[in-house]
Amino acid sequence: RFYGLVGELRLSSRTDINFEGDEDRYRYKNDLTDPFFEGDLTKLDRHQETYMARVTHHTFPRTSLTFSVEDDEYHFVDKVRDSRRTGSYIGAHRRGAGTSVFDVLVGVAKIDFNDPTFHGYRGVLGSASWTDQIRHRYDTSLSIQRDLDFSTFQNNAYYVTTTAGGTFGLPIGRKLTIDFFARGGLDQYQQESEEIDGVFDQRLAKVGTAGAGFLCSIPRRIRPGLARGH
Repeated sequence: RFYGLVGELRLSSRTDINFEGDEDRYRYKNDLTDPFFEGDLTKLDRHQETYMARVTHHTFPRTSLTFSVEDDEYHFVDKVRDSRRTGSYIGAHRRGAGTSVFDVLVGVAKIDFNDPTFHGYRGVLGSASWTDQIRHRYDTSLSIQRDLDFSTFQNNAYYVTTTAGGTFGLPIGRKLTIDFFARGGLDQYQQESEEIDGVFDQRLAKVGTAGAGFLCSIPRRIRPGLARGH
C-alpha cells in the first residue's frame, strides 16, 4: 500500500523547489525454494514515512545543481528496528552535447535506532551514473552507489551496501536488441555478529549478478522482452 504527495514551486526561470512525501507499507515473504536463503524476511515488515525537499538551480545551459534534504521514519511490526534517517545531499545533472547524461549525488546521512543496543550510522552516502548511446547505436550505462539497507540478522539492524554495475545494448538488425548487464558489490555489517575461528567479527558479504536479455520490436508498437540473470 502506498500514499504520496508531490509538489513543485518555481521561484524563477532557473530555480525550482520540489517537495515529496510518501507513506509506504512493506510486507515480505520468505523464499522457501532457495536453499541458500538466510534470515527471516518478515522481520522487515514495516510502515515507512519519507519526506524530501530539493532545490534545483539550472546553473549552466546543460548542467543543473541540486541541494536536497530527507527525513524518513521507519516503524517495524516487531518494533526492534524502529528508526529515523536524515540526510543532506548536493548533486549535479549534466546532459552532454550528444546523448550522454551524467548524474551525481553525494551527502552526509545518519540513522538512529530507538533500541540503544543497535549502532547508528553517520557517514557519506551517494551515487553516480552515466548513460550514453555510443555512435547513436549502442545503449550503454555505468553506475555506482553507496547506501543503507535493513538487515534480517539479529545483531545487525542494517548494513552499508556499495555496488557498481553497467549495461550494454547490442542491436541485431532493426528489430532486435540483446541487452547485457552486470552488477557487483559489498554489503558491510556494522556490528560484530559472525564468529570466525572463535572470534566475533563484522560480517562482510560479496554480492553480484550478471545476465542478458532481449528486446524485440514487432508491428503495432509492441516490444516484448525477456531477461535472465544469476
